[in-house]
Amino acid sequence: MLRILILAARKFRWHVGGVWGRWVLRSYGVQFGEGLRLGSPPVIQKHPDAIIRLGRNVVILNTLTQNPAGVFQATVLAACRPGAELIIGNDVGISGATLYAWKRLEIGDGVLVGAGAVVYDTDFHSLDAGQRRRNDNSQVGVAPVVIEPDVWLGARSMVLKGVRIGRGAVVAAGAIVTKDVPAGTIVAGVPAKVVGQAAAPGGGATHPSP
Repeated sequence: MLRILILAARKFRWHVGGVWGRWVLRSYGVQFGEGLRLGSPPVIQKHPDAIIRLGRNVVILNTLTQNPAGVFQATVLAACRPGAELIIGNDVGISGATLYAWKRLEIGDGVLVGAGAVVYDTDFHSLDAGQRRRNDNSQVGVAPVVIEPDVWLGARSMVLKGVRIGRGAVVAAGAIVTKDVPAGTIVAGVPAKVVGQAAAPGGGATHPSP
């Protein structure tokens, strides 16, 4: 009986959190497709002239109870400059990640974004100390990021500006990606390097690259 009550309470909490979360997204002008699932609202930072768009059947997890694999913050969806675009495809799963677009960040269909992963298309600050002191962001490095379909970003991984991650690639937990990742590869380390090949669609073991 107790188990039934706990399951019912969780289901009710998901329902209420989903209704609340959708209201928050709409209030910020976030576009989203059918089948969106979220147990509580993500954090939204959006310039009035920016675009945040979610495809169909997106799942966003924001608390440790929603994903006990290490979600310690709500997911952040940010498009903070005029004209910035954060575009998320269909069937994407996001767990307590930070997705931050100054220009354009595009995530393809079927991508999994692991707990605490971070994707930035900007350096946020100038490399020049004088400009940082003056809070001068005119020379901040910005370049679009593209994550192609069926990529898996492992927990606590980081993807930096200007990177394209090829279809079906896997980024290991804790990796920092500073350069393009070939399709179908596994990358790991700091900075991330190719260490193997991902399984082909339908199965098959991975194997290390030469």
